[in-house]
Amino acid sequence: MKEWLYLGAQFAAFCVEEGYEKIKEDWNKKFNIDNDNDLLFLYQLPFEDLKRLHNILISEDNIFLDKIKGVVQKNIVEFDESNVEDLVKFIISEIHLLGGNTLVNLGRGNQGVTYKEIVKDVCERIGINKKELKSKDDIKTLELLFFKEFRQQFDKLKAKYDLKNKSITDDEIKEKLFDEYTNGLLKTLLPNNLTGPAWRKTIRIVLIITELRKNTVVQS
Repeated sequence: MKEWLYLGAQFAAFCVEEGYEKIKEDWNKKFNIDNDNDLLFLYQLPFEDLKRLHNILISEDNIFLDKIKGVVQKNIVEFDESNVEDLVKFIISEIHLLGGNTLVNLGRGNQGVTYKEIVKDVCERIGINKKELKSKDDIKTLELLFFKEFRQQFDKLKAKYDLKNKSITDDEIKEKLFDEYTNGLLKTLLPNNLTGPAWRKTIRIVLIITELRKNTVVQS
């Protein structure tokens, strides 16, 4: 009896492993994650900019999400200027995972979604109409939409503080906007927020990548 149970367990493990690899393969084909052309420009960036992205990605904005990710990602590599290529690969992988639902990522073979999908999700999150995004497929066009909307909301919030003669830094304005995108409209009560994108971190990353690609910074 024990022998049959053992063989059954072995067979089940084999099926799970085969299914896991198939899911991973299908997902890669669907989203072309391994060849995300929209992030290849990261290889051209200086180490300081890459380290900035890296530090945000490994920060613990969402403890629950990071705990789950820790199941499949236990080792954090120390990067320096001698392994920049590995650093870029790490950043791209983390961005893909950040934009996906963590539990679903595990079922995909620890694969997330493409950067383009992430930018579209972020655009919706900050208030851009989904219909406006439907016909947009170029990453620069999508980032421009995001940048313009974020810039407008930045200027609007800054103007409120100026009217009250209250001093506020550009970074503080951004943090307040990140808070609104993360917590506004009862969004934290939705079940997806437990394992879905860590919005504060995701929006911050999209903003920085957009600024790096445009070589333009949101500031007053």
